[in-house]
Amino acid sequence: MKKKNTGGDSIADTHPTDGRVSTKKTSAAAREAYIRKLFYLLGAIAVLLAALIAVLPRADKDSVTDLETQEPTEVSSQRTPGSVSEPQSEPTAPDSRPPETAPSPTRLPTPVPEPMPAPVPRDIPSSAVRSVPDAAPWKLAVVIDDAGYTRDQLEPFLSFPGVLTIAVLPQLPHSEYASRAARSAGMDVILHQPMEALNGADPGPGAIFVGDSREDIDRVVSQNLRTVPDAIGVNNHMGSRVTSDRTTMAKFLDVVRDRDLFFLDSRTTHETVGTEVAVEIGVRVRERGVFLDHDPRPLAIRTAFLEALERAVYDGEVIMIGHVMVPAVAELLHEMHDDLIEAGFEFVGLKQLYEEDVR
Repeated sequence: MKKKNTGGDSIADTHPTDGRVSTKKTSAAAREAYIRKLFYLLGAIAVLLAALIAVLPRADKDSVTDLETQEPTEVSSQRTPGSVSEPQSEPTAPDSRPPETAPSPTRLPTPVPEPMPAPVPRDIPSSAVRSVPDAAPWKLAVVIDDAGYTRDQLEPFLSFPGVLTIAVLPQLPHSEYASRAARSAGMDVILHQPMEALNGADPGPGAIFVGDSREDIDRVVSQNLRTVPDAIGVNNHMGSRVTSDRTTMAKFLDVVRDRDLFFLDSRTTHETVGTEVAVEIGVRVRERGVFLDHDPRPLAIRTAFLEALERAVYDGEVIMIGHVMVPAVAELLHEMHDDLIEAGFEFVGLKQLYEEDVR
C-alpha cells in the first residue's frame, strides 16, 4: 500500500504482504519526533497496565484453559423493562473473544481477558515512524455494539467529536431511536444482526438460525431493518454457529447483497466463513481487528486500545468493537481524541473504509 504525499510530509510505503513500512526523508522532523514520543509514552503506559492487570484478582481462572477457544462477550448491563436478556456463556466455544453471556441483575459477568501480549517500551526505529500527510492519516474505525436497550447509554458516544459506527440491535424498545439519533449526530449506523451461537444461547429478537430458508432470512432482515432504518451495513451479534455454517451464510449474505449493504464479520469464532463467502458472492466485507472491552475494566480497555493503535500504525487502519453499555469505552475515546488527531490518526466510520475498497 503506497500513500501519496499531498501535504509535503514523508511518504510511507507498506509492503503488500508482510506489512513492512519504510520512510523517505522529509522535512517534517518535528512531527516524526512527536509521534516517536507518543510511542514511548504508549509503551510505558502499556507496561504499567500489564503489571497492574496481572496483580488484580481474577475470578474463574480455572474455568478457562485456552483463551483462544472462547466466544466473545456480548457485554451485559442492567436492562430496562421489556428488554432482552443475553444468554449464558459457553466456555468451550472457539474464538479469540470471551463467551457470550447473560446479564446479571446486579453486576456484569465475570470478565475473561483476550490472549494479547501487551506492547513494551522500546526504541521506535525511524522506519516504523512516518509523518502522515493530512489526506492520509492512520484510520481508526470504532464500532459500538448493542445500541437499542436504553437511550442514556448511547449519549456519551453521540457527543464524541469524531465519527463512530453505531451497531443497533433490532426490535428493542429504543432501536429506532438509536438509529435516528446516531444518524443525526453524524455517525454511521449498521444493523447488529442477532445470530445463533454455538452454545445455544438466545440471541434475542430478530435472530437468524442455521437451517433457516433464504425466504425466512429475507423476512427477518426486512423486519429488523424497519426498526433500524438508517442502517448502511450489517454485523453479527453472537452468531458463532451461523457464521461458521457456509450454507446459512451464503443465504444471509445473498440477502445483504440484494439490499446493497456491506458486512462486518465480528469474528465471534475462529471458524467463521463470513469473509470467504462474502467474497465469493460479491458482498463488500471487512473483519473486526480488536475487541476493546472483553474485560470492561478501564485498565484492560486501555491495553486493548494500545494494541489497536499499534495495528493502525503498521496496517494504516484498524477496526475496533466496543459496547454501548461500557462507559469506560466512551470515556477513553473522549480523553484520547485530541492527542490522537494531532499525532496523525483519524476516526472514521465504516462507510468510508468500504467506499475506499471500491475505488
